[in-house]
Amino acid sequence: MAQLDQSQRSFCEAPPTNIRLLAPAGCGKTLCLLFRCKHLAEQAKPKRLRFLLVTFTRAAKQELSSRLDEDSGFAHLQNSIEITTLNSWGFRRIKKAAFSPRLIKKSDYHFAMRNQLKTVWRHYEPIVNAIQSKNQRIRRNAPRKLMDVIDGFKSLGFDHTRHANYDQFAQHWHQLERQGLEWRLKEQNDELAKLGILDIEEVLIESGKNGPQMVKREVYDVFFNFWLEATAHLIDSDTFTLEDQKYFAYLDERENIEQGRYLSGAASCDRVLVDEFQDINPLDLALVKAMVERNRATLTIAGDDDQAIFEWRGATPEYILNPARFFASEFHTYILGVNYRSPKNIVEHSQQLISHNLRRVPKQTNAVSSRKACIEIRETDGLIDAFEYVDEIVGRSIAQGKSPSRVAIIGRKRSQIIPYQMHFASKDMPFCAA
Repeated sequence: MAQLDQSQRSFCEAPPTNIRLLAPAGCGKTLCLLFRCKHLAEQAKPKRLRFLLVTFTRAAKQELSSRLDEDSGFAHLQNSIEITTLNSWGFRRIKKAAFSPRLIKKSDYHFAMRNQLKTVWRHYEPIVNAIQSKNQRIRRNAPRKLMDVIDGFKSLGFDHTRHANYDQFAQHWHQLERQGLEWRLKEQNDELAKLGILDIEEVLIESGKNGPQMVKREVYDVFFNFWLEATAHLIDSDTFTLEDQKYFAYLDERENIEQGRYLSGAASCDRVLVDEFQDINPLDLALVKAMVERNRATLTIAGDDDQAIFEWRGATPEYILNPARFFASEFHTYILGVNYRSPKNIVEHSQQLISHNLRRVPKQTNAVSSRKACIEIRETDGLIDAFEYVDEIVGRSIAQGKSPSRVAIIGRKRSQIIPYQMHFASKDMPFCAA
């Protein structure tokens, strides 16, 4: 492991226990995860260890797989490490359990709600009123939006077998609030309100101080009972959404645990490593916990609380900030401290900016590169002035023979980027929005 720096080596050679690896951008996290597996495998000889390395995107999976396949130093581990996304791992469970599973895409949601779930929603007047609304916009959007909210409740960790009465539902709701996810609950409620299924404002006005409690009760009475039946119906009919790949796998793992069917031998893994842990949602957390418990494995979570960018899908950095609280087990923390990717002043300025975050673990990152990027701060009087400045930058780039695609405009919110997209479109300037 001569190519590793001291912070990387400390993590890779740590004892086989539950570990939290905090890895700022550019610090070599991907390589470290493989070296961690290599060290543990060598220390365990002659026993052969099995590793399950979980990522959240296909791109991350491909990067890890390429490293494993192409680096001769890891050749002996190729049959010992399974690299997978949670979704693909879950879908394999579905194919084993379901007779003829059908995975539906977003484009199928309208048909699934209007037809496959009709036997369910026809018994719930508020749902019927939305799907058959006289308002054309609501009628057109209701089926797809309802499917999205059904998935949204799954991603929040609601369980149609464990939260089948109001007390269980309310308890889980309260847990989500404690995790800072009340905004995500409100987001689901707002979608139902837009469809006319809930009238949140009226409930709040009528209930006064008991408003939040009564909103919770209204969601349960008006929508959640429908959610319970719709979720069960989809599973019983072997129909699964992308979120169901994880949801069904979680239910299956938990049932096996409750029946005492733990994994052993070639079917089990000894170490579970989860990448980008700052971006998991409550359902991801529940599935990871079940996977670890059924394999009776140790867990390594890797990520960076400063890079939590998927809160829009229900993720919360709380899980990487306080893992012991959610796993009822202590985690030893290691922090990577050397940036190999960025110019020195980019690393320094980004750290100054990030240090203002209130919910974070303090870190000190040093850059290997001594190169300095050109940083210019330009205050503008408004959008028009900002547009003119961007045009100047793009024009200068073209004049220097560079591709305009090398100019990136980054905003904290999508709403800040939309005016630029409209500006580019009005001037026939090619752009890619992401």
